[in-house]
Amino acid sequence: MELEKAEPDKYVRDKIRYLRYLKSGVCKSQREAGWLIGLQERQSQRLWQQYARGGLEALAKKNQPGYWGQLSSQQQAHLLNYLEGDETITQEQAAKWMEGQYGVAYTQPGIHYLFKRLKVKLKTGRPSNVHQDEAGMADFKKTLPNT
Repeated sequence: MELEKAEPDKYVRDKIRYLRYLKSGVCKSQREAGWLIGLQERQSQRLWQQYARGGLEALAKKNQPGYWGQLSSQQQAHLLNYLEGDETITQEQAAKWMEGQYGVAYTQPGIHYLFKRLKVKLKTGRPSNVHQDEAGMADFKKTLPNT
């Protein structure tokens, strides 16, 4: 019980609680103990097998290391350097660049979440009028004469 209260990770706490239910006799089956902590029968069987193989230490360790995406850390750093320049205006352009550079295809939502995780400034195209006069705009811009 003390071990259960001292554990900061709720998933590990549930695993310890599952074990306590079985060892103390509160539950007579793995299925029943698993149901009390919100597991299906097969999940509770796997949990018991994990305990039988490695003891309490096996239950306390994290199972999944986490997913960092399709790009390595070095590729992500290179992408961030590329995005600092003004060549990329939209996420679609960034996706095409990554596919050409690394051979990794990202969907639009995938690019969104990648940029969110990397804390990249929003990349959206600026709206422009379809009737805009490019030549007139260039003439209008103020330029300093070469002296």
